[in-house]
Amino acid sequence: LIMSKIMGNGNIPIEEIWAQNNDRYELVASFLAVLELIRHSRVLVSDDGKTICYNSLGGDTDWESENIEEQ
Repeated sequence: LIMSKIMGNGNIPIEEIWAQNNDRYELVASFLAVLELIRHSRVLVSDDGKTICYNSLGGDTDWESENIEEQ
C-alpha cells in the first residue's frame, strides 16, 4: 500500500502515511514498513525527513524473497 502510493505520486509528505492510521498498531506497522523500504533502498527520505520518494535508481531486487531466518 505504501509503495503503490509513493510510486503513483512520485513523492509524498511522510505525514500522509502516518495520517492514514487509525490506531497505534497501524502506526507502528506503517513505521516498520517504511523502515524496511528504506533498508532495502526502495524509497528515499529527504534530508529534513518530511518527504518520502521512490528510489528509481535501484535497490534490492530480491528483497521480497529474503528468508528472515537466514539473517
